[in-house]
Amino acid sequence: MPVTVLIADDSPFMLKLLENTIKTDPNLKIIGIAKRGVECITQVITKRPRVVILDIMLPDESGLNIVYQIMRARPTAVLLFSSLTAEKVKQDSLVFNYGIVDFISKPPADVDDPVLYLRKVLLPKVHTLAKLTVSKFRTMISTTNDEFLGRMPIHTAKAVSITKPSESRLSLSKKAIIIGASTGGPGALSELFPMLPDNLPPIIVVQHMPAGFIESFASRLDRCSKIKVEAASNLKEIKPGHAYIAQGGKHLVLEKSENGKIICKLEETEMVNFVRPSVDVTLISAVPIFKDKLIVVIMTGMGKDGLQGAKLAKKYGAKVIAQSEADSVIFGMNKAVIDAGIVDKVAPIKDLAKVIVELS
Repeated sequence: MPVTVLIADDSPFMLKLLENTIKTDPNLKIIGIAKRGVECITQVITKRPRVVILDIMLPDESGLNIVYQIMRARPTAVLLFSSLTAEKVKQDSLVFNYGIVDFISKPPADVDDPVLYLRKVLLPKVHTLAKLTVSKFRTMISTTNDEFLGRMPIHTAKAVSITKPSESRLSLSKKAIIIGASTGGPGALSELFPMLPDNLPPIIVVQHMPAGFIESFASRLDRCSKIKVEAASNLKEIKPGHAYIAQGGKHLVLEKSENGKIICKLEETEMVNFVRPSVDVTLISAVPIFKDKLIVVIMTGMGKDGLQGAKLAKKYGAKVIAQSEADSVIFGMNKAVIDAGIVDKVAPIKDLAKVIVELS
């Protein structure tokens, strides 16, 4: 049977573009089209699509409320399809914490063939999300009521911090931890960070997420962490006890400055593995600097981004950790490094902090 899809967008052009793209795949079937939030919620309940493709900037409802109502009434895999700026995000940044399973950006203005673009980046995600069971993103759904109502998120209340023997900042500055994640990553990182101690080497997080969401996401991680968490900025020096989240739409490259400090450089170069930021780009820049003092953590996510960088890191003696399949929304990026035989340890989220501390 074809995978049933509901598309929600208030732009007639985008709706037609989505229709034309989806119709090229005989294994997909559009069963509903919505131009308003209420229509989208109603059709999810009555038509029961397998995947919802959602532009959260619909005219009558906030994206946050749309996702909240869907997850409360009939939990469904939701794919964000939008081009958002930081000014437009506001409270809708919460959708990544408990409802949006994955995203793609709308075709850029300079794309010659928008249908071909969407066939490459949209259709594979729809098919993958269609295979998900609700239990795979149950953690996000279980926090919906508390987060929507402004209460304390469940994962922060349950978090138990891991202790780490003290170590000099100079020693810690010669090490680094790079974490790569995509589909399901925001929820997984929100569980991981409250358990991390504050005396760890600098942490770089490359989470596939649209531009505009990162500042809010970093702020939320910071509030529930002992580590200082911030969005990466250009030429920012990385320091122990801090975590830096790669900006959406920009690769994060690490470089050693003239005075020996390690800094972030944000680059809008070509996409790698169909994404920007790319885990591979960050890892390939970090390996020559940190060599065997690097820890690579590959978490839940679609595709194989991070595999090539992790292979290179392993050749230099770095440690590679992978999130286990059991609690991964998508067992893709982490599966790739496990199958490549380069992983030192596989662990569920509840044990990842302990493994990171042991290896750092």
